[in-house]
Amino acid sequence: MRACINKGFSNAVIEKLDAWLKQKSIKHLCRTTKIEKNKVVFLTFSGNFDCNPKAIANEIIRQNLNINCYWGVYRPEQSISSEFPQGITTVVRDSYECFKALASARVIIDNGVSLSYIGYKKKPTQVLIETWHGSLGIKKFGKTGNNDILWHQKAEEEAKMIDYMISNSDFENSVYAQTEFKVAPNILKIGHPRNDILFCDERTRSEILSRIRKRYNISDDVKLCLYAPTFRDGNSLDQYNLDYTRLKDILCGRFGGKWDIIVRFHNVTKNRFGENLKVNGAIDVSDYADIQEILACIDVGITDYSSWICEYMLRRKPGFIFATDASEYVNNERNLFFDLKELPFPVAENIETLEDNIRCFDEDTFKKNCEVFLKDKGSVDDGHASERAVELIKELMNK
Repeated sequence: MRACINKGFSNAVIEKLDAWLKQKSIKHLCRTTKIEKNKVVFLTFSGNFDCNPKAIANEIIRQNLNINCYWGVYRPEQSISSEFPQGITTVVRDSYECFKALASARVIIDNGVSLSYIGYKKKPTQVLIETWHGSLGIKKFGKTGNNDILWHQKAEEEAKMIDYMISNSDFENSVYAQTEFKVAPNILKIGHPRNDILFCDERTRSEILSRIRKRYNISDDVKLCLYAPTFRDGNSLDQYNLDYTRLKDILCGRFGGKWDIIVRFHNVTKNRFGENLKVNGAIDVSDYADIQEILACIDVGITDYSSWICEYMLRRKPGFIFATDASEYVNNERNLFFDLKELPFPVAENIETLEDNIRCFDEDTFKKNCEVFLKDKGSVDDGHASERAVELIKELMNK
């Protein structure tokens, strides 16, 4: 490459040459590397140890199976920050080690379109399981949901390679049919493994909560409210303004006890605004990799349009929508699958309405509305999705 630079080649030409050499190397590895029937490679769009792949990997480890697990990270330091357990080997994406692992894996598990972004084309005898990273989502994705042309291209490439697509509901089945993933041949409605933790017992919940409290120096005698908004395409911070001190008082008045507000910004928001994101009166937990663990422990949840609130619904714990830019967001940024008012969660566009919604919150009515919503969407999450996914993996490896 240095010779190319010395001869005056442009960056564009060098990038094309790099891409060409990369594909040649991958094809060579595929030809010369044998598949190991007990090897699984996990990919997540974040590179962290999280989401559905994490739950599946943990179940493999829990069952003490003779399966070699590899995980693609973006940077070596992610191996430490994401707290990978023993039994998982991390490989840096786009590295020789990563492509070697992919070329020798019997099963590849992805939660987005990572495989196509990496540029790997699976072999005919390899199996790609797409777990996705959503659930009963609010925001549309695919051609009707965003304008990222490259993403659409990569999603279509990935869809052609998928052997099994995991779903947690009739609703999600229909969503896949409306997106690039409609060509996926086998949709398995087995539940989302990452939601299993929301059904955990009190001992497990207490252990997770203890870790969170210790990490962020949170007292044992306070209740926790999570505020976790989604990202916006624009550069304004106005949509994230929430009076945390006032919110604490509101929660205390309705539910009693002492409260802390924990805030988890979307990684796109965090990367874009960094230190400009103010959390005065709250605790920033944006660096906590696994939001499902947080959802398993909190007492109240608040978001705007983020789909995590629909997974949190599985706990039947109080949740609220705080969306100050609803009209602008829905009309000009992202389409939604359904009107916010169809959700069981009270909707507010300002702090005054949010205060009223919390103060007048009726737990019995809310729980009934959750049951109706989940039944209407055909939800099958029950805390055992990871076991079903691992059974599939064992069957594939025994073939």
